[in-house]
Amino acid sequence: MNTVRHIVIGLGGLGRAVILGLRNMDDALFVTLESRRADVCYLYVDIAEELFNMGSVGTFDGDDMQDRARAVIRLDFSAVLASSNKLSAEMRSWVGVQQGIYKANQAQNIPNPRRMASMMMAEEGGALIEAIQRQTEFLGVTPEGPPLMIHVVGALNGGVGGGAMARLLVQLRVLLQGQFRYRLVCYGWVPSANNRNAGPAEVIGYANAGATLAEFDALNTGMITMIDPSKDMAIIDVEGPWDEQYLVSPIDETGAVPVLSAAPPPAPATPAARARQAIPLIAAIRQRMDIGTAATPFADRDDAEGRQYLSSVGSKVITTAVDEIEEALALSFLQSALAQLLFNNWHDDRGFACEACSFNAESFVRRPEVEARWLLSSEHLIQSVGLLPEDTADRRWKALSDEWSAVVDAFVDLVQGQDQRQWIDSLTRLCHQRYAEDFRGVGVANFYRARLAVKRELAMEIRRRVERELVNDWSNGNRGLCDIQAIIAALIVFQRERLASIDERIANIRMAEDSCRAHLVASFQEWTRLNSLSRLTGKPKLILHTHAMHLHEMHVNMTRAEGWNFARKLLATVIEELEDLSRDIDRLTAVVKTGLERVDTRLDMLSAELGATEATAHFTVRLYNRKLLQRMAMSLVIDERQQLAHTTEARAEIFSWFPDASGYRTILDWFQRDWWLPALLSVCLHNVRGAIAVFKRSGQPLPFRSSIYDQLIDQFGSDPGQLREFAAAIVRDTAALLPVATDKPMPARLYVLLPQQPDKEAFIRTLKSAFWSVRGVDLRFVDVDEEPNRLSLMKVIGPFAADEVPALVRLTEFYQTELQRDMDDALLSLHGFGTQESLQRWYQMKAHSPDVLGGALVLLGLALGPVVQQPENAARDPGRILLIPRDADGFEGTPLVIAETLLTAPQELTPANLSLLRSIIRQSLATSRSGRDEIVAGLLEQLAVIRTKCGNDATDPTYRKFVDAGKAASDLVRGGK
Repeated sequence: MNTVRHIVIGLGGLGRAVILGLRNMDDALFVTLESRRADVCYLYVDIAEELFNMGSVGTFDGDDMQDRARAVIRLDFSAVLASSNKLSAEMRSWVGVQQGIYKANQAQNIPNPRRMASMMMAEEGGALIEAIQRQTEFLGVTPEGPPLMIHVVGALNGGVGGGAMARLLVQLRVLLQGQFRYRLVCYGWVPSANNRNAGPAEVIGYANAGATLAEFDALNTGMITMIDPSKDMAIIDVEGPWDEQYLVSPIDETGAVPVLSAAPPPAPATPAARARQAIPLIAAIRQRMDIGTAATPFADRDDAEGRQYLSSVGSKVITTAVDEIEEALALSFLQSALAQLLFNNWHDDRGFACEACSFNAESFVRRPEVEARWLLSSEHLIQSVGLLPEDTADRRWKALSDEWSAVVDAFVDLVQGQDQRQWIDSLTRLCHQRYAEDFRGVGVANFYRARLAVKRELAMEIRRRVERELVNDWSNGNRGLCDIQAIIAALIVFQRERLASIDERIANIRMAEDSCRAHLVASFQEWTRLNSLSRLTGKPKLILHTHAMHLHEMHVNMTRAEGWNFARKLLATVIEELEDLSRDIDRLTAVVKTGLERVDTRLDMLSAELGATEATAHFTVRLYNRKLLQRMAMSLVIDERQQLAHTTEARAEIFSWFPDASGYRTILDWFQRDWWLPALLSVCLHNVRGAIAVFKRSGQPLPFRSSIYDQLIDQFGSDPGQLREFAAAIVRDTAALLPVATDKPMPARLYVLLPQQPDKEAFIRTLKSAFWSVRGVDLRFVDVDEEPNRLSLMKVIGPFAADEVPALVRLTEFYQTELQRDMDDALLSLHGFGTQESLQRWYQMKAHSPDVLGGALVLLGLALGPVVQQPENAARDPGRILLIPRDADGFEGTPLVIAETLLTAPQELTPANLSLLRSIIRQSLATSRSGRDEIVAGLLEQLAVIRTKCGNDATDPTYRKFVDAGKAASDLVRGGK
């Protein structure tokens, strides 16, 4: 078992994508909060707050990242930028910080992100040290414990990767030196620089990458050292900033570098796109982590040439695609669950469809029984029927007609015990008094006035009743959200119609009221015409009952008219509540639809990956039966019993998140949290695994095997020759992520990571033989304990020098062009050192200033031969200085112009040329047959020539600088650095 502990430090956007990918979040759509490996920690370093909040990605959003995933720490320098006391005005202007907020100066194409990252890493290195110490404590790294491997990954073409990587590596080396066994591995992404029509932004990126490589070279060869501003300008000096360094560049799955068009597409900005871009690098780092500390180290840094040596990696994964297939099936289940939540529209031939079903919401909301359940009937609106719980609990509360009927009947009985001549007057007076003073204890007007004071409470009760039923309908699977949306929309329209019709309704009531009054007048008239004989015949009772009937009807109408006046205001408030409810439902529907869109997008990607051919040129080679997978997926999707059970379980999971009486506002709050979709996906994955188990028990063939060895046996076990051909194709198509095109063959070692499976030892020996049969490969096998459904390959190519790779040569050309444009500004912008005294220095030349060191190397070059001066003539600028390298056999290479004149050579030397010149001088000194005295004599001869060019003036400043350079050259001859 591999006991190595790992820390992955991701710098900037690419580093973030690599961390996401390594934590099994390749697409950043669905995230898991637990890392699969307990021996890995992650550190994400960035400089701008907005880069930490890149949409609903999940784990990396907000301050709860550390609480939810202890293995991940973010180092956020954005807070430092908000401190006005931290930066001087000139420094803020230089890095592009205004009012505490980082602003990229796009108009001038200034590489602000790189400069800001350099400054932050120099000024705030303590935060890095603290984060690393926390990581090592979390991993339990001790001097006696397992070794530690730190992987630092980032893009070198600007931003945090190019600006911070060199300093971060040096600071890590200082921090970790002597504490415990460790290995420091650097992965740098460089642009291909093959776009001849590159715009300003691309050119800046190319120059940045060249500058980063120059810094690496200068640090590696000991030309420069770093300054620690936090310790009063202390010098940071280490021997070699890394143990291994791998470079990668844009490359497709066939190993070819894509050719950029005249108008290259913009770089991917979304987390998902950036993660897909980083997949080859993610795979290589993962393979490197599985190999442990066994990878080929760099060449000796004390070699004669002193050049920076680099390596590249390639990777390949052969898998049974268990994870991808399970995810695809789980996504199809999640798609069904979300489609049911949204539409609830089942089709026998395609399962739950993503479209609304036929449903007449308008007729539904107008049904009398629906109105009654939702407290929206006319009787409820005019308060004829109790609406609040305390109203319905009050047994004295009667409907308007019933209440007036009981009142009038009681009054009739009462007046009949009085003087017969007063029956009509008494009955009329009692009814009017009841209306004005005693209706429900306060009179009609006062009753409705009191109800207006609680109209919001009444409206909210109606909303609760509507909402509760619709939530129940949604939770039990009777309706989808789109149906509920339609119901609420139709309900609002219906209530608006009722509100608009109230005036007409009241007018009709008033007409009926007037008719009642006419009947009452007729009763009075008839009562006055009664005589003694008619009184004896019982006619007074008849008139009394007729009068009572019209009094009942009139007071009912009068009360209803008041009730509808009240209902006008109540309905307006009810509509407000329903509109608010509608907005909640609309937002919830939008969230679920967005989730469905994300599922569809991810499912399309997985379908494309799983549907691709088994071409060995792909980074991931998936072995499984595609036809069986299609049949299995379709059978699960259209299995109504299976899908109904699954969607019921998914809804149960959702409604377990909040209390039973929750409304859509609470539900929406939960759905707006990042983890709702992953939580639902976990349920779907569980159900999919259950369905696969049912397939196994039923004896139906599965499209994949549980281990890669079983899958290989199925496909190649009966034909050893076919297995050998497969192994040869895999080895051939494991390409380097940085193409190396040199005249000499590049050393390469291929690691094959084989999962341990004791019961397959015989086949594993056969498989190893198939790989051994591939000619011309330095092959190593590594046993790993994890993931039996995949085996992996990793190719380490190199070491090679930067000038042996065409892409790196192009980057150096862009860098040198940027230096030649304005040396002082470029040194300051690209490296953080130069001639502007007001800005903090972060680097320092070792032993001598750049001018003195450059002059010393030029003098030595002239004395030893690698440097020559062209003859002066009128046709050319006088005496250009050329550097003529030689190969191992002594043949001269292409001359390189390093200065226009001898006197200006020290100032004109670029860091890249300075590094190259230093390497050649060191080689020349090592192979020179001349003694020290002869070389010093040659230096003095060159100084005499320079004195002549300076007018034989011993006080000339240029001559004095060359004298200092001569002394430095003499020190170099003695063996100094």
